[in-house]
Amino acid sequence: MPGWLATTLDWLPFRAQLFMPMSIYFGQTSGAAAWAAIAAQVAWVAMLGLGSLVTFAVLAPVDWSWWRLPYLLAAVMGGTLVETAIQVAIASLAFRFGPVFSAQTLADRVITIFGIYPLTVFGTAGLVALTLIFPLGFIAYLPATALLGRAAEVPVPPWLVWGVPLAGWFLLPLAVAAFHRASRHYQSPGA
Repeated sequence: MPGWLATTLDWLPFRAQLFMPMSIYFGQTSGAAAWAAIAAQVAWVAMLGLGSLVTFAVLAPVDWSWWRLPYLLAAVMGGTLVETAIQVAIASLAFRFGPVFSAQTLADRVITIFGIYPLTVFGTAGLVALTLIFPLGFIAYLPATALLGRAAEVPVPPWLVWGVPLAGWFLLPLAVAAFHRASRHYQSPGA
């Protein structure tokens, strides 16, 4: 491989996203080098995420008044925390019921497949189920509804629609507490 290509590839996000986490996991990178690799990964995620956010914000049909950008950032962070809470809650079930790969895959598919649609297409019952039972609505749909000025069109109280970015800050600590509580029931496979 030519030296210029190797140098270019070292600076692209692929190394930070795939190679470095694996080298840390396998113990090939540790200490200060591991922290530097983690910092590089965080920097790439921040740059790519911010670049995407700015690009799509410019293209979106939204009147960007002064308060909408902080709301958007809070909604992105809140949605991330909700999705993390879902995965942590499912992972906590492994302490009681064993492998939960199927449940994690199901959650990922529900988020990926149903998350791209306006939840109102599933009717009121579907919207309520995908908001209050499985918190998919908190990840993207309700914040987008608020940003687009369509909160009144959703059969959910307006305070809930506008307060959605706070959901992740509420759900993740609950999921972590459930995980810690469930971890008391851990049994080694050899026990």
